[in-house]
Amino acid sequence: METIVLGFSTLLEPGVLAFLLLGVFCGLIVGSIPGLNENIAFAVFIPFSFSLAPVYALALMVGVYCAAAVGGAMPAVMIKVPGTASAVLTAIDGNAMVRRGHANKALGIAIFSSVFGGLSSALVLLFFAPVLAGLPCALVMSKLLPVCVGACSGCRDAGKECDQGGSVRVLRFAGCNRWLEPGHGVSALYVRNDQLF
Repeated sequence: METIVLGFSTLLEPGVLAFLLLGVFCGLIVGSIPGLNENIAFAVFIPFSFSLAPVYALALMVGVYCAAAVGGAMPAVMIKVPGTASAVLTAIDGNAMVRRGHANKALGIAIFSSVFGGLSSALVLLFFAPVLAGLPCALVMSKLLPVCVGACSGCRDAGKECDQGGSVRVLRFAGCNRWLEPGHGVSALYVRNDQLF
């Protein structure tokens, strides 16, 4: 929780806010030019960020990237030419509202939707990132797969008492003999780096 408070206090510093607003302004201009998207804007502004402090550079680049994505809705609504790929459907609905005389409302809806979607996804990431960060370690470790399959197939005590059922034969055929031999269950999971070469 203290890191979240520290992040928001850093964000509210005047220098950080100035670079963030500069990035938003430049990103809106670049994003509103048809054919230039947020990736191009990001690539153009990277050299400017090299000479800045890391906090200021991140604020500038976040502002450029997010605002360029929002800026693509402006030509999509006004002239039915999407500025970015994410504004293709905005061109259809937004330009129809412009033709009926509701240009301000169409631009307001497009910008509000982009800002609301960006902020809500940022809040979801803020609160669920610590939970989601542990999932790859728990679920996707390839070295634990043979152990888990062996445990589900009736192997106990790291391969000491395995029935020679079908799943064990499949694992042996797949080259996972090391995990199924007695005494190798634990050492296979904790391999030093020099043993990998």
